[in-house]
Amino acid sequence: MKLIVFCLMVACVSALRLHPPFPHGLCADEPVVIRCNDQIALDKLHLLSEQAGYSVNLEAVKRRTDLFVNDVRRLGKKYGVPVENDLKCIQQVICQIEISPEGLQKLIDKNFVLFYRLFNGKVPDSGEFQGVQFQIRFLQSLKHLLEEYAGRNGTRSGLVLTPL
Repeated sequence: MKLIVFCLMVACVSALRLHPPFPHGLCADEPVVIRCNDQIALDKLHLLSEQAGYSVNLEAVKRRTDLFVNDVRRLGKKYGVPVENDLKCIQQVICQIEISPEGLQKLIDKNFVLFYRLFNGKVPDSGEFQGVQFQIRFLQSLKHLLEEYAGRNGTRSGLVLTPL
């Protein structure tokens, strides 16, 4: 497990050398989505889960999301990293995401940058960030399923969802 965490951190550090962290938060380069709130983001995550073939109810999506948000807030407090703007950024990305491998990759990238910012390049203990780790793995599995779907149907992304 620690080897996987170390590999994730190395990948984050390598990516951030090419693209340094945003100076004013994760969404410094993102357009503001006017209609975005907790419920819209949860509904979008639920729809993403269903489109990827998962049989999950909205309450399960909410529990998983709460685990992620609570982990991020706890770790931000522990390491002295302000995270509220970053959480709002991730919520914005969720609200405007397209159901496609490219759309999910953008969300995965934002999660990796947040992960890097929380730990500031240090390798944490694996039990310290279960919610963040679960969120990234879940998004990667969704992306993989959508890539498979697109490959079977001969299309680039297979599914497109317009913003709510």
